[in-house]
Amino acid sequence: MVDASQVPDTSDLAEHGLEALAYARAPSNHPERHRWRDTYVRRIATHLAVRAALAPLIRAWREHGIDVTLFKGFYLAEFVYANPAERFYKDVDVLVPESDAARAISLASDCGWTVRASRTGARSSNPHSHMEAILERANVWIDLHRFVVHQDATPDDRQARRYTAAALAASREVRWEGVTVRVLDPRDSALLGVITSRAWSHDGWHLKAPDYRDLEVLAERAGLSRDALLARASELGCSLTLRLLLDRCDPWRRRLDMAPPTRFQVRRWSLAVSRERGPRVPWRRLQLHGASIGALMRALRGLVRARHLVSRHEDAAALLEHVRWEYAGAVELTTASRRHVFASVRLGAALVQPTGDRCLVRSIALFERLRAHGEPVSLRVGADAAGRLHGWIQYETAGDTPVETWLHCQVSELCGSLPPESAMPPIATPTS
Repeated sequence: MVDASQVPDTSDLAEHGLEALAYARAPSNHPERHRWRDTYVRRIATHLAVRAALAPLIRAWREHGIDVTLFKGFYLAEFVYANPAERFYKDVDVLVPESDAARAISLASDCGWTVRASRTGARSSNPHSHMEAILERANVWIDLHRFVVHQDATPDDRQARRYTAAALAASREVRWEGVTVRVLDPRDSALLGVITSRAWSHDGWHLKAPDYRDLEVLAERAGLSRDALLARASELGCSLTLRLLLDRCDPWRRRLDMAPPTRFQVRRWSLAVSRERGPRVPWRRLQLHGASIGALMRALRGLVRARHLVSRHEDAAALLEHVRWEYAGAVELTTASRRHVFASVRLGAALVQPTGDRCLVRSIALFERLRAHGEPVSLRVGADAAGRLHGWIQYETAGDTPVETWLHCQVSELCGSLPPESAMPPIATPTS
């Protein structure tokens, strides 16, 4: 919504989470304004609940000497926007020193927060992530960061450390809920909290609905000028990234283009800014797609066997009788080898069955590989309306621990979206 008098369609506002903003900014006589009031009230209540849950934890961290920096959505809603209901956010982004991360996570657990994911530990989901942990309590979520910029699955984090150090050096202390916290300089809130988050993350240069308003509010209420932003980008070494985003989202020049970029544009822009963000893609491909030759050969054996079973047995019950689900005493998977299992099955399935639906073959092969290593997975096989068999696997406690949360997402990506059981009931499921 570039202008308060230009209110988009109600369905568009709901889709992008902008109903509360529309209620706050639309003219009082707008015929649709009453439709957004409930959302506006809920946003205020949600923000107050987040503050109530967050304040004791921040206080505990500060009492134990842990520096806390607030940034992104919650920070903007709490400190920058005139009305926090106008800024929708799903989680609270908090930066703590990497050396204090373990203590911060331990204290969070003592305060009643559940660790939903963690970078550290033998079974971490991503040891190179920019986030230390994901914490949750009463449906309030905290993304606990070690870097202010996105850091993908690569050990080369020199650029991320450099940007984080520069942002902390320019940050300032403020009093909040009786304790002292740090907040980013307005230039870094825009540059590192908005601009690079769209360009260097999995967002893949796709703009989000609040981006324009975030930059606009930083300009109006924090005195951020376009020239100051450009100068800061030049100082930090990310001028090209900024210019590419401002070409599509620039409140100073009233420019906004929400059209999703093409695949060619994403690749071209990502390559152009690779020096600014640091090496990412080669390492990520090595981890997620470049499985070792040994892992690929093991996957091919299982895939050939799975395809043979599928071709011989059209009945699900008969098929499952021949699936190997016993623990084979194999060595427990490490983070790297677990990723190789997924990558090798994905690649091998394309070689074994170049055309057609591979979901059942992939699911059986992946299930047998994971069960051989003692992973807590179950195989589901069901028939669609046309009687065609489909397969997928599920972690028995998906979402309860960090590695299982991550793997559940990887299973969904590898085997396709997990169909609702009401639409495709499992015919049989091997159990341990």
